[in-house]
Amino acid sequence: HDLPPLAGYLAGEHVDLRNRLHLLTEPVEKVRADALAERGRMVDRLREFDLLSDIPTEREIIEAMHCYIARTPAELLAISLTDAVGERKAQNVPGTDQEYENWRVPLTDSSENLVLVEDLAKNPRLNSLLQRFKKELSASRS
Repeated sequence: HDLPPLAGYLAGEHVDLRNRLHLLTEPVEKVRADALAERGRMVDRLREFDLLSDIPTEREIIEAMHCYIARTPAELLAISLTDAVGERKAQNVPGTDQEYENWRVPLTDSSENLVLVEDLAKNPRLNSLLQRFKKELSASRS
């Protein structure tokens, strides 16, 4: 719950937010460069496992990350709802109490459209992720 949603992480929005809130302990340029390098290593790892196309979309990367997790021997696997619908805003930002709207961020999709609980069953991004994750999990556990 203290990590940024994957879509926000991939876009570097977590760095921008922490910079706006004056939470960075290093120059913003260095933090951005480090985040970009980290993302590159992660994408390279997903490619090693043939989970990504040459020019993947954000959605494809997020699904590939979950497929990678499905291949691990972990007993407990989870998908964050924020990641499943493409939310970019963090639900909680450690080190803040008045500076950020912790735990009051409404769930939205990647276009910042409100996502209601009653609409989750027909959410295409959620369903695509679940289908791919289940398929990968089934293949890796058999």
